[in-house]
Amino acid sequence: MGVLGIGQWNSWNRVHFARVAVERLHDRASGDNAAIVVRMTDNGFEPNAVTVPAGTAVRFSNEDGVAHWPASAPHPVHTDYPEFDAKRGIAPGESYSFVFDKVGTWKFHDHLNCCSNPKWFGTVAVQ
Repeated sequence: MGVLGIGQWNSWNRVHFARVAVERLHDRASGDNAAIVVRMTDNGFEPNAVTVPAGTAVRFSNEDGVAHWPASAPHPVHTDYPEFDAKRGIAPGESYSFVFDKVGTWKFHDHLNCCSNPKWFGTVAVQ
């Protein structure tokens, strides 16, 4: 795929992420809470926006060939939701889980790769 203009990027982004299914898994660490899986791939965060009830674990699964570091906005200080910070790069094949207890809409990014492409930003809306 060649370079996309902003209108083409937004259109491609909407279509691409509309096709992404959100997996719900039983999270053994948190008992009855369901875990939402956000995949980190060469395409970015998939999906890049999720809505969850308070107390839900979100698992960031690295399915890419390079490390990723999910963390709260803003870059580089992670102060919007400081507890939501992997504190290190998550290696390919590894995952990082975080239980979102605070109601609100929380922006996140990949601390290692965020500034190179908008695909490395997302939101978790907690209800």
